[in-house]
Amino acid sequence: MGLLDAADAAPGAAELRARSYDLLALAPGAAVVDVGCGAGRTVAQLTEPGARAVGIDADERMAAAARRRLPDADVRLGDLVPHRAAAVPASPGVGNGPGAFPSRTGPRLGW
Repeated sequence: MGLLDAADAAPGAAELRARSYDLLALAPGAAVVDVGCGAGRTVAQLTEPGARAVGIDADERMAAAARRRLPDADVRLGDLVPHRAAAVPASPGVGNGPGAFPSRTGPRLGW
C-alpha cells in the first residue's frame, strides 16, 4: 500500500485525479463504481461532492485497507473478470463496467 500512497502523492497526481472527476460530470446523488478501488482514495473523493460511490477490489487486503480508512464507505470484495462477475453483489443503480463510471443502466454490476 505504500507504493499506492507514493503514487497518489506524486507531482501532478492530485490534478490528474481532479480532472478525471470533472470529466465524469457526476450530479449530486449519482451512482458510481470504482473498480480496483485499492485503499479507497477515489471512493472517498467521489463521495465528498455527493456521489454514491461503491468501491470494488479483488484483493482482500486492499478492500480491508479501504474499509479501515473509510469505515462509512461502501467497499466490497469482488472480481469483475467476465466469468466471475456474478460473485460481486449488485447495488440498485450502480455499475456498468470497469473503472469509475456513472451508472446509466440501473441495478447491474458487471460488463
